[in-house]
Order: sequence, then structure tokens, then C-alpha cells
Amino acid sequence: MIKIVHLVGGLDTFSDVDAPIIYSANFMRAAARGSAPPLPITMAWKARVLESLYSLTATDDVLHASSIGFRFFNSPWSQAILPSLRSIIKLFRKTSHYMCNTGPVEEAPVLNDWLVYTAQQLLLIAPVCMPSNLQECLRLSVLLFAAVQVWGFQGLLFLNQPVLAFHCRLETALLSIQRMAPDLAFWMLFTGGIAAMGHYSRGWFVDRLASVAGQLCLTTWDSARTLLEQFLFFSRPTDTRAEILWREVERQQALLPGP
Repeated sequence: MIKIVHLVGGLDTFSDVDAPIIYSANFMRAAARGSAPPLPITMAWKARVLESLYSLTATDDVLHASSIGFRFFNSPWSQAILPSLRSIIKLFRKTSHYMCNTGPVEEAPVLNDWLVYTAQQLLLIAPVCMPSNLQECLRLSVLLFAAVQVWGFQGLLFLNQPVLAFHCRLETALLSIQRMAPDLAFWMLFTGGIAAMGHYSRGWFVDRLASVAGQLCLTTWDSARTLLEQFLFFSRPTDTRAEILWREVERQQALLPGP
């Protein structure tokens, strides 16, 4: 891909329609390797994306009042999030808000542009996040949210690496995150559980979700969904993956010993 880009004269030669396709492939390759993106976003394309993103300030008050993602900014634990990661989550919050009101990314090209740009930033801050279990688990959670729930890349081979990396890291960090922020732990586990459909780690996510859901007194899908939507959660009307996961959690809860 890099050779092709250079042969045609560089990324700036691609149209506004074609550039996001190249950057999406760039994201998948980097996510599959757990590395930085091989191709940088050009300054010209970045400027166009940010201009479109920040020009929509008229609805910022609506976004501020929205429940989408507000727990990342209004919880006792939210101050522990790195500023660089917080800024990226803020962009994903805005993207999610517009998706809920506009439609899927394939129906609104500007939303896909925002997502491509923001996902690239998420990969670039990996070296800053990796020393901390909390920051890296949060970064990988948001990455899986973008890849699976927003882009719809469920089942593609490139996801095996980030799902495995997230499982391994969260397995180490879960108890400390659960003590500090059980609501955040639930969202992380649920995001990972959706992404792990068909992956051997799915059972691990379901088992831990059953425990944390009990801790939070989440007894119905409606109560679970309400909590998820206060983080980052997106589901199309025809997408039943989240409800399937919740039913698995309910079955696991029924196997847990009573009080």
C-alpha cells in the first residue's frame, strides 16, 4: 500500500472520496500489528477534517447536555484519564452524537472522515498509554468500539490482535479498575465482549460481565443499555449483537451462587 501511494505521487494526490479509504486500510493494518499507522495523515486532509468537525459548534450545547459519553468527563475517576486520551474520547463522543442523529458512517461521509482521523490519533498515542493498565485498557476499548460498533468490522481477521491484546491487558487490570470504577469496568467488558464474538476469549468476558453486572444491580437489558450509552455505545436497529451478549450474561448470572 505504501509503495502504491508513493507511485501515484503521495497522499495529497487522492481525492476527498478516496483518501478516507486509504486511511481506513492504514488503520486496519496498524491495528492488526499493534503498531503506529504506516502512513501519516497529510496536513491538508487533517485541516479539512478538523474544519468540518469544529465548524459544527452550534450543537455543542446539545452535545454537552447529552448523556452520550458523559461518564468519561463527569465521574470521580474521570480525572485519571490522560489529557491526550480525553481529547480523543471527546471527538468520539461528538462523532457518536452525530451518528445517532444522522445515520451510519456509510450514509454520512463527513462522519467517516472524523472517525478515520480520530482512530488514527488513537493508534498514535499507544506509547503514552501502554505503561498504564488503565490508560491502555481504555485506549483499546475505544479502538474496539470504533472498529466493531461504528465501522462494523466484526469478524475481520485484523481484529484478532487488538481483541487478544485487550483481553490480556484487562485480565491483569480488571480488579483494580473494578474497585475504582465498576461502571467503567462494565463498559470495557461489554465492548470487549461484542468484539470477541467468535473469539476464544468471549467466555471470559461473559463470565466477568455477569459478576460486574451483579455488582451494579443491572438486571435488565434496558438498564444495561442505559449505562452503556453513558459511555460510548452504538447499535443499529438491525444489529442484535449487544442483546445476544446480554442474554449470555443473564444465563451466566443464573449460574452464580446466590447471596
